Amino acid sequence: LQEYRTNQNEEIRKYAEKMLRDINYSMRCAKKYYPQGIEVFDESILDTLYKEEYDAEVALRNALNSMKSAKENSEDISIHRNAVAICRKKLNEIRINIKTANNDNAKYYSVAKPWIDAGKTLRQYENYNNYKTLCEA
Repeated sequence: LQEYRTNQNEEIRKYAEKMLRDINYSMRCAKKYYPQGIEVFDESILDTLYKEEYDAEVALRNALNSMKSAKENSEDISIHRNAVAICRKKLNEIRINIKTANNDNAKYYSVAKPWIDAGKTLRQYENYNNYKTLCEA
């Protein structure tokens, strides 16, 4: 028997193959990054790190402005240079922490992507059914 193929069957088949690839990739990532079990990534960590980065940038800008004004007033700028160096060091540390948090977030979503997509598809299906009932009424 020849398999009966239509455009709709092809789309369903391609979607199923894509989901299978995503699930296999997710399982490999889960074994690699989460051998003791998957932990949900807390996105509030990124929010606090971005706030800290903004505060550090403001502090660096203020330190540079104070160094510039000290230079214009012919004052000793060695103290201001030290303050700028400390601010830059703190900003670099925060940016390194942001990078590691973004990497952890990407690892989590590479593991959880098939299940997140499945949840979105189910919600979309339910919303579409609700829309159908509203249109019929």
